[in-house]
Order: sequence, then structure tokens, then C-alpha cells
Amino acid sequence: MSTGEQKKRYLALYQLVRDVLWQEWDPIGVNKLSTADDEYDSYAPPLVHMLLDGASPESIAQQLIDFEGNAIGLSNTGASLNRAFEVAERLCAIRDSVMN
Repeated sequence: MSTGEQKKRYLALYQLVRDVLWQEWDPIGVNKLSTADDEYDSYAPPLVHMLLDGASPESIAQQLIDFEGNAIGLSNTGASLNRAFEVAERLCAIRDSVMN
């Protein structure tokens, strides 16, 4: 695969990950505010790299949980753990569709 093709895949996956973080993950509940639409952008690149490296849904979920607890400062509740695993499965499914 050429560098240009790799970059296209990365950018496509980045945008999809960014959208999922904003629309489905949203641990602080700001996705109703159009002025905060870049709130989770810094979390997308590490997730994209993990996805491209073939990370499992469990690894992705753990990263989301880490973001919530360490970067955002939220307590991990049963609901946040469930959300992390649901989003991780969604991100892996998106990866699989983009890579095929």
C-alpha cells in the first residue's frame, strides 16, 4: 500500500473515530453544544493508531476508560464501563469496514 493510500485510510478512520467519540462516547455530555465539537479530538489519534495496529475491543475500551479517569477526571462507573465497551466494539467494527 502506498503512503498516499495509508494517509487516506488514516484520515478516513480518524474522521469516523472523531464522530463516534462525539456522538456516542461523549462522557461529559457536551455533544449538544456546537461550540464544543472539538472536545474529544485529542483522543482520536491514539485510538486510530491502536485500531490500525489491530487492537482488540478490550484494549480500546481500556483506553477509553483511561481517558475518562485520567485525562478527564471522571469516576469509572458501571455505565461508563458499559459505554466504553460499546464504543470500542463500534470502533473496531468501523476499522474492519474501512480496512476491507
